[in-house]
Amino acid sequence: MQTLYRIVDSLNPLARLVLALLCLVLSILLMLVFRSGISMVTLSLALVLVWDFFRNSSVWIAFRAFRRGESTQVPYLIGLVTWPRLLGASAQAYYHWMSGVARITQGNWLEAKLFLLSAASGAIRTENDRALIQCMLAETNLQLGAREEALRHLLLATRLEHHAEVDRVIEKLQQRINQAG
Repeated sequence: MQTLYRIVDSLNPLARLVLALLCLVLSILLMLVFRSGISMVTLSLALVLVWDFFRNSSVWIAFRAFRRGESTQVPYLIGLVTWPRLLGASAQAYYHWMSGVARITQGNWLEAKLFLLSAASGAIRTENDRALIQCMLAETNLQLGAREEALRHLLLATRLEHHAEVDRVIEKLQQRINQAG
């Protein structure tokens, strides 16, 4: 079941819903036309995918908006998550990250820090994403006047494997932290 979730996580939310509907149609076809016992398997798969869509899709849609640079949409999208405790481990970590982003856009640095710390200790998928979270923690600490803590988070970000774009973020943060000192 965990492997299925990993495969499904690689699809965007709309593709997940389409896949679920295809499985549902296939199971009905198998049931009515061929009277096949495998229809229960495809029906079960369809139900799991529909459940997964409603359980996790708002988190991934918010994350996609963040990646496109549309951070102002994140508070609304992450607010659509009704039961964050029901999210899977990875979705919950990204929920905390996007909740931190939402608090940053609202200027609530202390709450943002708490959400970002939760995200940093969660099941974040890539080291690049972990490095971005550390950069955001550095920024929140800088905004809160905790320069030394900001430096620690920036050092953690530099030690993680990350893309060139994150290098530019790290450089800018380093300059700002140096100016603050």
